[in-house]
Amino acid sequence: MTAPATLTLRRDYSPVVRDLPGMELSTLALDGDRRPDVAALFRSGARHAALDGIVDLAGPPPDGGAGVAGALGLVRDLTAWGIVVSWTVRLPDGMALPLFLGHLFPPVQVLGPAQGDEIADVWRRKFTFAKCFWRQGHEFVEVRDRRTARHQRLVIDDAGVLAALPLLAGGPRIDRLDPPVRDWLRGSGLALRVGDHVWLAPYRIRRWPSPPLAV
Repeated sequence: MTAPATLTLRRDYSPVVRDLPGMELSTLALDGDRRPDVAALFRSGARHAALDGIVDLAGPPPDGGAGVAGALGLVRDLTAWGIVVSWTVRLPDGMALPLFLGHLFPPVQVLGPAQGDEIADVWRRKFTFAKCFWRQGHEFVEVRDRRTARHQRLVIDDAGVLAALPLLAGGPRIDRLDPPVRDWLRGSGLALRVGDHVWLAPYRIRRWPSPPLAV
């Protein structure tokens, strides 16, 4: 299980212009949590982000899964800000459609399963913004999940889960979570175990989509 080491940012996502002189903003080393930087990157003009290497979900994690969980969190948050992401993912056999990761910006290539090309094609065709997100209410969080044909709405008001959300967004080691939160994650369908870490799938939405989503 491997993870990208750098993130290259450009001003435009169009393949026609993004490699022209002046389009590249910077290349950042992924040697720490870059998720808190995403808002500032967007405001600086970044509209395209390219991850080198492979987000590998198939092999044993040499670092306990921290790098892959961090990379998935970065792709999730870049997607939330509307930044086009060029990335490659390797999936384990058995991860079938509809895809658990289908709310993330579609990768350039899907490696691993024999049906990887089919998964990539369906992922691109069915991708829309706000397929799996959460928004903050007064002492509750609402999650809307449209990754499958069944649209789900989940209201979370458990104080322990609400308090754990900032930690969950960072892809923590699973042993850092209280048992009730771990139990909730197992039953929610909203998290993925990555080695010794856990990755929370929904991203926090910045603005309500238009037209409004059906309940």
